[in-house]
Amino acid sequence: MKLSIIFFTILTLFGACSEITDEELDPEEADVEEGYIVDKDESRILVVGDITREEATKMDEQKLMSRSESSIQPPAVWFGVNNPGDYELGQLVRVEFEGMDASYPGQAGAEKIQIVGE
Repeated sequence: MKLSIIFFTILTLFGACSEITDEELDPEEADVEEGYIVDKDESRILVVGDITREEATKMDEQKLMSRSESSIQPPAVWFGVNNPGDYELGQLVRVEFEGMDASYPGQAGAEKIQIVGE
């Protein structure tokens, strides 16, 4: 009996660790960002909005920062994620989050991530 409870608990925890969702996230909501993944590291993905897919494949954080000094800053956020390897550069995503640091780029933890088909 104890073994089955432990097994069920572990299974539930593993299932809860994924941010990827099939749920449709509304980019008009205040706590949802839509954009392309332009950079990633061992624990985060950088999502930038108001750019084209082509721009996304040629951009990283350094290029984003140099662009922001000479023109209007596109919305950009580093989202903390459990498995950055699940995401690809140039992928269009919608990210639901709770609370964001007011830096540029912003920083927040991803609650849910919807990969948007094109």
